[in-house]
Amino acid sequence: MEAKLSGLLVEENKEVRKRKTNMVNYDLVFMFVFIALLLVLYVRNRKNIQFQGLMALYRTKLGINFSKKAAGRFPRFFRYFGYLSIILGFVGMIIISYVLVTGGINLLTKPNAQPVVAPVLPFVHIPGLPTLLFTYWIIGIFVVAVIHELSHAFLSSLYGVKVKSSGFAFLGPIPAAFVEPDEKQLAKKKKPEQLAVLAAGSTSNIVTGLVFLIVLLFILTPAVLSVSTFDIRITEVVNNTPADFAGLGKGMLIKEIGGMPAENISRIFETLKPNQKLNIITDKGNFNLVTAENPENKTKGYIGISIEVEAKPKSENSKTSFAILIWVQRLFLWLFVLSLGIALVNLLPLGPIDGGRMFHVVLGYITEDEKKKNFIFKSVTLISLFFIILNLSPYIIRFFNWLIGLGA
Repeated sequence: MEAKLSGLLVEENKEVRKRKTNMVNYDLVFMFVFIALLLVLYVRNRKNIQFQGLMALYRTKLGINFSKKAAGRFPRFFRYFGYLSIILGFVGMIIISYVLVTGGINLLTKPNAQPVVAPVLPFVHIPGLPTLLFTYWIIGIFVVAVIHELSHAFLSSLYGVKVKSSGFAFLGPIPAAFVEPDEKQLAKKKKPEQLAVLAAGSTSNIVTGLVFLIVLLFILTPAVLSVSTFDIRITEVVNNTPADFAGLGKGMLIKEIGGMPAENISRIFETLKPNQKLNIITDKGNFNLVTAENPENKTKGYIGISIEVEAKPKSENSKTSFAILIWVQRLFLWLFVLSLGIALVNLLPLGPIDGGRMFHVVLGYITEDEKKKNFIFKSVTLISLFFIILNLSPYIIRFFNWLIGLGA
């Protein structure tokens, strides 16, 4: 294992982490308030709430007239967007299917392999990402769902498919949005038009996800850097490596490496060669070592540490702006992750979701035999479901271990 740095985010120092812990506590309070409000909403509007299995649906007409007007005013734009949606939809389907299959195979064959999918729920730790606060989660789900469903409505209106209703859905406290096009009308449309309607939601999430990423990289991250100063802390020392032999330890702050300030550590690690003498200055003293060969690339040098970059305000005056910018930066990161993740998962060739329905439409180009079509569709759905469960298995095992621990 070597040093790992993220170009998007920095970790907070102890003082900021303490404030973050308080933020998590406030976030828990907000979560319980939100659940309580949902219960009140249900009691007051239970006559207007319908259930489909475990899903509670609150139907409205929100956005329907808007989608009709928008599609009528900009038909060329939405037509080209439909073409783009078909292309990106199938590209996304291939990508997520490949990622799921290779990720599942790696879990079965490589001892230290990490799952490629994770349950995106509040406070569930996902390696490489900051804590998903409930506020990030609820804002992200709402934004992504509204964009996704409105896009379905725009393309439905463009091709003359009636949108019967729109609204909000809840699986317990987990929110979603939906639009309900007339399925009989949609099934009578040409296959490319059906595909455009089905793929529009995920395509819009991919496009807006990239917008969130651009804002994160080029606006928010420079803003955070402008009010921050940094410490480089060792978080892990691998046994029997140059760092271990030299006496470096977990928790040490790195000041200099090879005569260069620790702020340049990313560039330093990129240029390391095997058998290179290195002097590392920390808050606990000076350490000399000779780099080894990197196990993953023998042309690169290897020290044997993992690090994190701890950000802190430059001054007392910048504490408030630093805290606000860090919060907004995290929000946009999660908007990007949720947009891309939800888009790709929806493109899986799986049962009733958008990707599954797209795959079913495409099967119509291959065969008119309904039995053969349904057999292929069900087989691919089961394979997709198997690889999803396989990739989620580490989290499922962890959850059951947690339940066993509670009962012990």
